[in-house]
Amino acid sequence: MIHPTRFPSKIFHKVFHRDHLSLGAAVILVIAAVISTALLSAGPAASYDRMFVESLEGYYARSASCGTYIIYYADRGEKLAVEIEKIVCRSAGEIAAGIGLEKVSPVAFIIAPDTPSFRRLHSGRLPEWGEAFGDSRRMIIGIDASRILLSNRPLETVIKHELSHVFLAQRTGGARSPSWFVEGLAMRQSREWTLGDQWRLALTVARDDVPRLEDLQGRFPKSAGKAAVAYRISYAAVDELIGGGERDLVTFTAFLRDTRDFERAFILTFGETTGEFSGRFEAAMRSRYRRTALFLNISPYGLMLLVLFLFAYLFKRNRSRKRIEEWEKEDAEPPLPQ
Repeated sequence: MIHPTRFPSKIFHKVFHRDHLSLGAAVILVIAAVISTALLSAGPAASYDRMFVESLEGYYARSASCGTYIIYYADRGEKLAVEIEKIVCRSAGEIAAGIGLEKVSPVAFIIAPDTPSFRRLHSGRLPEWGEAFGDSRRMIIGIDASRILLSNRPLETVIKHELSHVFLAQRTGGARSPSWFVEGLAMRQSREWTLGDQWRLALTVARDDVPRLEDLQGRFPKSAGKAAVAYRISYAAVDELIGGGERDLVTFTAFLRDTRDFERAFILTFGETTGEFSGRFEAAMRSRYRRTALFLNISPYGLMLLVLFLFAYLFKRNRSRKRIEEWEKEDAEPPLPQ
């Protein structure tokens, strides 16, 4: 495979050291080489990296019935491949439309049968707790079958999350976006927010342990606990930003595609800088959760006991009230004749 940075120099050498080529042809070839290099070094591939996929051994290929998706799986992985195909076919259109992507380029799913095989797919770039990834440059979604099947996250949630990543790259031409936006958007599109996430986010804010959006620009922490906090903050930030204005998201991704500048696209769409939004978001979180700090800092077991105590108290009070009403009714009745 020719490295992008070496490609122009090879063309240049061949052009200017062959007497039979004219200067005009040489100039045209050099310009073409520069354009090719620019395309290789910026933005996602128009299709998945076939060279990488074809270098894998022991995988079978399954073409999805709904479009430009190919699923690669190893022995005993066909059932999982079929299930992933079903999820993709019923979900991809909605996810793509949500960000304004009209035409989807080919995407390859690679189902690694075990964790060592999965590590070879991502070359050790994911933390130990990672179970899937979306490579938006190579248009490849990698899945660790051994972990997915034991995970608490539904398979559909995982697939939607990774589709959001590769579709965002296709929509914006690979324009760089901060991690908080990319991950928050993927969580929103995969609908993986739960009451448990809401509870833990509230605890984080109440304890004043919230990372700033400015600190969530690059890779998330390798620690599973800290990464979970980063994901929740990212979801809350995107949810605060988008709210019910789904058209704003389509507008924003269009500006991002055209300007290739996240900050400028953000200002054009939302009318404020990312710094101003970050401050407003933090204030909103504090206002929403700080006043419940004492209640939220009770342990789940303590909270359960508190709920049971309140239930018992209300039940006892209700019984006492009924008994009093019965006594009052008895007192109101005329005395029996002697």
